Amino acid sequence: MIKALKSLWPNGISGQIVLLLLATVALSQLIALALVNLTDTRHNPDENLRMQARSIAAIIRLIADAPGMEERQLIVAAANRSNPDIDLSIIGAAGTPMIVPGGETAPDFLTRDLGEDIIATVDPHTGSEPRTVTVALPDEMHLRVNLPFSAPTPPLLNPRTNTLIFAAIGAIALLVWATRVLSTRLRNFAQAVAEYTPDGDHDALPETGPAELRTVAIALNRMRDRIDSLVKNRTMMLTAVGHDLRTPVTRMRLRAEFIPDEVTREAILRDLAQMTDMINAVLSLLRDPSALPPLERVDLASFLQALSDDYTDTGKAVDYRGPAHVTARIREEAFRRAVTNLIENALHHGTRCRITLAANADGPLVIDIEDNGPGIPADQREQMLQPFMRGDSSRSESHEGFGLGLAIALTTARNHNGTLTLEDSQMGGLRARLTLPR
Repeated sequence: MIKALKSLWPNGISGQIVLLLLATVALSQLIALALVNLTDTRHNPDENLRMQARSIAAIIRLIADAPGMEERQLIVAAANRSNPDIDLSIIGAAGTPMIVPGGETAPDFLTRDLGEDIIATVDPHTGSEPRTVTVALPDEMHLRVNLPFSAPTPPLLNPRTNTLIFAAIGAIALLVWATRVLSTRLRNFAQAVAEYTPDGDHDALPETGPAELRTVAIALNRMRDRIDSLVKNRTMMLTAVGHDLRTPVTRMRLRAEFIPDEVTREAILRDLAQMTDMINAVLSLLRDPSALPPLERVDLASFLQALSDDYTDTGKAVDYRGPAHVTARIREEAFRRAVTNLIENALHHGTRCRITLAANADGPLVIDIEDNGPGIPADQREQMLQPFMRGDSSRSESHEGFGLGLAIALTTARNHNGTLTLEDSQMGGLRARLTLPR
């Protein structure tokens, strides 16, 4: 049964919207019909009131037609037994005039059935239900009877208006619900696409919902698989090339040692050292995240303090500011290379470097590495995080390096589920801010 119902559900978004509209109209009509019925039976007592008035009028006519007092008393007793709510009683003998001070004329729905020869007035002292009615028979005998229902009040809205109003309410409610369902799927879909990165570990997009969304999800899943495959193949190729280059570089270094010209030998060795450094930097940048060692809990404050002391011992102006002990889960070697790159970058473009660690109990760990150099213009900072970007001459007169330091630090931060941003420093230069989750 469930499979049969599922087979009737349209695959496309347009079909689902049409079906939801039809369901909206049908449901709103059912709600309106039910409310009209409730209005007729509960909020409009005209039919019950008419039947009750007819019953009371028939009893009064029987009493008026009875030949004697004894028969009339029997009719009154029988009427009270069958319907105690009316509380019928004889209050005045025949031929005795009785006037109800300030009495109001009984409602039309009662006087119509009584006839013109019987006069009915409503006691003004009974303002709430049931209303007390005094009836004067043709022979001037007076009766008192309770009318359990008040006169009908006109309904606030007629059935047609009720139908239109509740149909509109039902349609709007169901359309809002349907729109939220479809928009939620699209929003989740867009968020999954926006958060995708080739170096991240993401679940496949759900291939469910309307046919259009399923088609796009399948296409994007395949495209993401192709992108992952291309990135992995590129990484494997460049890594292999980098490893293979080490062997000829080593042979060239050994052969250079036998060059008799000292100037030429030193120049060649210097170039070979630069090539080795470039190979190591590229291999560090292209390291596969899945091959990284597991995270270890390290005293981050002591780690940063030790790095600062190492530079201070060599005469570099590097100081650490922050707590004495803060633990964090990091990959120590990779994180050491990233922070070292940032410190070297600060000292290369400035004369002083300051490392600041901020550790809030309910927030991430924040590491600021600042310098007093010329800084980087705000519109170039995002670009400077890309590989092989070394900036322009305004940053430094020297063009040493390969432009991989910031890129390696950014990759390391992402591999730790953190971020790296470049900002203005209070020291006048650049501030590289690393954030790490606890």
